Amino acid sequence: MESIRAFFNPKSVAIVGATEKAGIGRVVCTNVISEPTFKGEVYPVNPTRKTVMGIPAYPSLDKCPTTPELVVIVTPAKTVPPIVGQCVDLGVKAVIIISSF
Repeated sequence: MESIRAFFNPKSVAIVGATEKAGIGRVVCTNVISEPTFKGEVYPVNPTRKTVMGIPAYPSLDKCPTTPELVVIVTPAKTVPPIVGQCVDLGVKAVIIISSF
């Protein structure tokens, strides 16, 4: 059950591809930040921004203050394998991939 808990009730969520530009990265970030029942940490990951949606952003997963339990990847398909590899290296418990070609 512990592995399922990381999907449905994570203590922290990193959103790789979080942005303020219109698109799925913004939608996912907005939804996580504005969810009133989620009380965990949110780590937007964007290599070119210092903040996203008013909260500190990080250039990569390994720069987040703690290892996130759940990582949502919203980047182009060709970028997904190395990000998943980084998740494995960091010991991330759960990953959701939202991607396209």
